[in-house]
Amino acid sequence: MKKILSIILAIIAVFTISISAFAETKPYDARMGDVNGDGKVTASDARLVLRVSANLSEKTDDIKAYGDINGDNKITASDARIILRVAASLENLECVMTGHNMAETVIEPTCTNEGYTTNACTRCNYTDGAKTNIMPKLMHGYRFDRSVKATCAAEGYDLYKCMDCGSPTKTKIQPATGHSFKKGNAVKATCISDGYTEYKCSACGIVEKRDIIKAGGHNYEYVSKETVFVKDIGNFIKATKKCSYCNKVIEVYDNDSSNIQVPTTLIHSEEAYAIKEKYDVPYYIEGCDVTGKKLVIYGSMYGIDANGYYYNLDGTLHAPCPNCGKVFGLGKGMCDGGCRLSWG
Repeated sequence: MKKILSIILAIIAVFTISISAFAETKPYDARMGDVNGDGKVTASDARLVLRVSANLSEKTDDIKAYGDINGDNKITASDARIILRVAASLENLECVMTGHNMAETVIEPTCTNEGYTTNACTRCNYTDGAKTNIMPKLMHGYRFDRSVKATCAAEGYDLYKCMDCGSPTKTKIQPATGHSFKKGNAVKATCISDGYTEYKCSACGIVEKRDIIKAGGHNYEYVSKETVFVKDIGNFIKATKKCSYCNKVIEVYDNDSSNIQVPTTLIHSEEAYAIKEKYDVPYYIEGCDVTGKKLVIYGSMYGIDANGYYYNLDGTLHAPCPNCGKVFGLGKGMCDGGCRLSWG
């Protein structure tokens, strides 16, 4: 009886060992990884396996049969990661499951890389990194491509390219010929623009400006004057001036009390209203100060530009507030004069 029992236990042990060995050496199946059954291993398969591993999707028979890539009898994120790498051609599924099929491989030399012998997998791009029997690079096989003529600014040469890698080389180098300038038109200086003489290259047409004469500036002279009264400010003399060189006409305002002349070009009323609406201030005279900044001149003999700064009528920035020390103006962080109400 004991002998029969021993035989039965031995058979069970062998059967158990066989089952265990089978689980550890799960055979490669070309269908592995294709858990959605579309005939391909794609990111969609990896996503499905990942959802099953997180208990977000049901584990189907196909997922059970073809989703356990690492052979641990579980569907995990590790299986999904392997499937994704296979889908991106970063892994070979057969190599992952059964190991690489290594063989000695000869990499032939080229004109850009040396040759060598290495051990590489016949199924994927894996190599063990070892290199033996190093062979030197080959010589480039140059073939004539074209001739390039020298120009005023660039050299000329015969161009050859390697028939294998396309690497270029130049022969018969000819230096640039240099420009051949000839004197051309003379442009006179004006009040606001420089004068110069044009020199043009007869070969390439490039033009240089030489013999520069600086702009002379306007020479304004009075044409007419009239007295204008502005509420809360006083009398102004509105005058018209004309440049004796270019005939440009400007309007200026002379204040009777200081006799300061402020060259002013009237701006469009829409522009003045835009500044008025932005800072919600009254205005009396629309104009532009001597620095070219647009102003809306209003009460208390100030001007205001588009950024909120206060100006004097001579076009200079108003001094800081003597009470709080901040810059006078209506912009952010400025003093609009209201702090004076607390004096005394």
